[in-house]
Parts: sequence; structure tokens; C-alpha cells
Amino acid sequence: FGIITNFELNAYPGGNLWGGNRLFLAAYGQLPGMLDAVAKYNEDHSKDPDAAIIVSYIWAAAFNSWVIQTNLIHGKTAPYPAILKSFTEITDGVIQDTLREDTLLNFALELGAATAAGRRQTMWTFTTKNDAALLKELATIFESEMESVKSVPGNALTLNYQVMSTSITSNFKKNGGNPLGVSDAEPLILMNLSFSWDNASDDAKIMSAARNYYNRATAAAKARNALHPYIYLNYADISLDVFGSYGAANKAELVATHQKWDKNGVFTKLMPGGFKIEK
Repeated sequence: FGIITNFELNAYPGGNLWGGNRLFLAAYGQLPGMLDAVAKYNEDHSKDPDAAIIVSYIWAAAFNSWVIQTNLIHGKTAPYPAILKSFTEITDGVIQDTLREDTLLNFALELGAATAAGRRQTMWTFTTKNDAALLKELATIFESEMESVKSVPGNALTLNYQVMSTSITSNFKKNGGNPLGVSDAEPLILMNLSFSWDNASDDAKIMSAARNYYNRATAAAKARNALHPYIYLNYADISLDVFGSYGAANKAELVATHQKWDKNGVFTKLMPGGFKIEK
């Protein structure tokens, strides 16, 4: 039993941001250039760490077409910052544009609206080195593997590219140690496969497509010596070894902490779902 009497938090200045989403019909052929821009941005992020991006390649049943979405954010309100120019200067095939000055809350709500509550959903993830040719190959594999599930009712099939620049990973050890086992030696890409669909009867078909994509994509990354061991917990399928991906020493420390402070497994037994720290 204990009573928490104090919290210490890092605080940051508030205020509006600049950013939003752009949606493109991929038939205009922008994807290769967009992925080149992702890799270049990852290398240059230290020049302006106030920026953040997510680029998504999506089979959109509503359009019966492949689409690309860019989610761009900058911590200052000046429009069209230079660090994001490689994305904002691509305008061919734009069918939606919400770039504007707004609050963090509204940007978060906009991003979250793409994942409606109450639907079937699965997520998978892996991490790669910052290799533009590999990023394009991963999109080609995605197109191939999604052929089998394009007709699944209510599907939203998304491949997300998220940057883990050295400006980001250098903060992992800011307070001492590095429990995730990710160094700031080189920029990385966090890949996130996100599917949602309507009916439980399609679960097996969707999960098979997700697993097939994961296997082919990680094999392609390995073949280029570009697969990083880190697995991001919040995007991981339950079959993935999240804690093992942090490295043997970090996993051992997690297990030791668990055994010291939760000998009876209260947080293991009473908390449903999720990843459990095993001995």
C-alpha cells in the first residue's frame, strides 16, 4: 500500500502548431518521390527537430484506389517550414488538404478519426535502417499481399512510415540508461501495419495477409542488412517478442524489477491483455 504525494513532470510551452493532412491519389505516381523525401527528412531532422511526419500508403475501398496520406506537424505556427518542403511541394493528385494553424488537441482528434472505435483491428510493426530503396520495396510487397483482402468489407489497409531520427533517439538515454536498446548511431524508420475491417468472419483472412506481409517485409529488410531488432510495443502484434527486442540485458533488468516489486504478479494477473514480463 502506498500514497502518491508528488508528481514531477517536464513541462513545455504551449500554443498553436502548424500542420495537418494531405491525401493523394497514388495513381499520379508520387509514392517513390514521397519515400525519397522520408529518407532525406530523416537525415536532416536535426536541423529542425520541431517537425514531425507520418507518411501512409493506404488501400482506400471508398475510392477503390491506392492513396497516400501525409501527416505533417511543426511546433511553430509559420506555414510551410523549410524542413517539410519536400512534402508540401508535392501537389499532384491532392484530393484533401487540411494544412493550417491549429491546436494540438484538434490535430490529435483529426489523426485519431481515421481509426473508428468498435471495429476489428490489428497492428504489426518492425524497424529498419533509413534506406530509401527498401522503403519502396516494402510498398511494393504491401501492394502484392493486399490483393487477397481488398474485397474484405469495411477494410482500411494502411502501411505507415514513421521517422526515428537521431534527434529523437538521442533522447532515449537523456535520464540515464537506455531501456529500449535503441542507440542514436543512425536514423531509423518505424514501420506500422494497421488494418481495420467490419466482420469477425474475415479475421483469419486479414491476419493471414498481415502475417504474410510481415514475414516478407522483414525478410526483405534482412536481405539488405537493414532490419533493426527494436519492436515498438504500442504497434506490436501479440505474437512478437517486444521485450526481447530491447536486448538481453534490458530484458533481464525488466524481469528483475518485476520480481522485486510485483512478486505476486498483481499487475500481470489483474491487467487483461497486453504484453506480460515473463521470467
